[in-house]
Amino acid sequence: MNITHNNKLLDRVFNSYLYLTIITTLTNVLGIIINGIIVGNFVGSIGLAAFGFCSPLIYAIIAITYVFSNGGSIKCSNHFDDKEKVFQTFTVTTLIALIVGIIITIFFSLTCESIATILGAKGATLIPAKMYILGIAIGTIPNILNLVLINHARIDGYPKVGLIAATIITVFTIILDLLFVLVLKKGMFGLGFATSLAQFIAFIFLLSHFLSKKSSFKFTKKFNLITELKGITSTEYQVH
Repeated sequence: MNITHNNKLLDRVFNSYLYLTIITTLTNVLGIIINGIIVGNFVGSIGLAAFGFCSPLIYAIIAITYVFSNGGSIKCSNHFDDKEKVFQTFTVTTLIALIVGIIITIFFSLTCESIATILGAKGATLIPAKMYILGIAIGTIPNILNLVLINHARIDGYPKVGLIAATIITVFTIILDLLFVLVLKKGMFGLGFATSLAQFIAFIFLLSHFLSKKSSFKFTKKFNLITELKGITSTEYQVH
């Protein structure tokens, strides 16, 4: 009886986490689709082409983030009974996200035209693509931090926090897109900047959760950066 009850409980918990994860992912994808619709209807075919060239850049940022975000969350899960170790891993993972975000922001800002050219933009699409990359670059830091915090909120027992954050990003991206593109006439830069502002708003929400008493994760000043970094990036934590 107990085994059956526990299995049903595990199934129910797993399904709830699975559904919320799927909804969160779909919400993020929806935001990108809506961005494309707004560009196509209010910026024009050249803007839409530029947006298409730059889209792989967004997925590249997500892929880079998941390398250490997943490693950090898995390591935290494996040592959840050791709070001090969990705090250290969480702090280092967040710190890495911040450092990577700063590096990418500076790199994108300084080389946005070259990146646009590499992605295939040329002629009339080059400047719009360059300006969109510049707008996106401004929000790279909160974007990466949001992915890390959403991942850790999920294993902390608060998957709805990630869903709310994803919804905030989507809703505010739409509102700010319309403001910067239709009202302020900022074109492709406005589109990218609107997405960046939406990421900042979501980051404030997520940070407030992790600074509250509800969160099991806390920031600490006591950590060994090299040791934690090796543990986060090690494949050892992927197989336990």
